[in-house]
Amino acid sequence: MPPPHRNGLRWTLLAEDARALYGDAWEYADEQMVGMFRLAAGRHPHDGRLADIVADLGERSALSWTAWWTRCWAASTPAAPTSCHWR
Repeated sequence: MPPPHRNGLRWTLLAEDARALYGDAWEYADEQMVGMFRLAAGRHPHDGRLADIVADLGERSALSWTAWWTRCWAASTPAAPTSCHWR
């Protein structure tokens, strides 16, 4: 994988090796990674690298990316500075 594409989220969503490694837990692992990534994107909304990853995954990954990305929204409260809430 070329250096600009070395990203754990890309790997878990796109690589067959990731599906083999996680087995039955692949969807759960991916959903959690998408949630963490969504929080990072919410903290850094003007980061072009994050926007590039979002666009790339929207074009290259299965429907799961789009479904998980739209279901997770980031929230900030005094009790939980950043958390992902699933709809």
